[in-house]
Amino acid sequence: MKKLLVSVLFIFSITILFTACNSNDNDSFDASEWAKDLGESQKIEVINAENKDTISEITDTTGIETFTNSLDIDSWEIATLPENAKKQMTFILYNTETVKLGQDENDVSLIEVGRIITYNNCAYITFKTDLISFDFKISDNTAEYLNSYAK
Repeated sequence: MKKLLVSVLFIFSITILFTACNSNDNDSFDASEWAKDLGESQKIEVINAENKDTISEITDTTGIETFTNSLDIDSWEIATLPENAKKQMTFILYNTETVKLGQDENDVSLIEVGRIITYNNCAYITFKTDLISFDFKISDNTAEYLNSYAK
């Protein structure tokens, strides 16, 4: 009986979690918090979606700050990708892993914390982490900035 109760509670919790994550309510999207988190990235790797080649790496603080500001996250709107959307580039965001108890600060490495996927000829992106994935309609200026890395 105890195992059944634990199983039911687990399934109920997961259901609530996925329902909340799949909400199409824009009020659940806190752009300022995401912008702050993205600005703390230590490295951004730009990958060609077609051939998986690394196009560029952004590692300096100024470059990361410019990238984050150019995203204009406040203008993002949760949306559904067009059916014909074809992946163009992937921006992989890295941050330093958390220093664990007894671990030396010099022993930490960069870990992937998120991905921004762009699409050919449309102002949409997908933002992914290990736990969530959202599709967004972005401004034309942001799309132009992101697409400039493909050239």
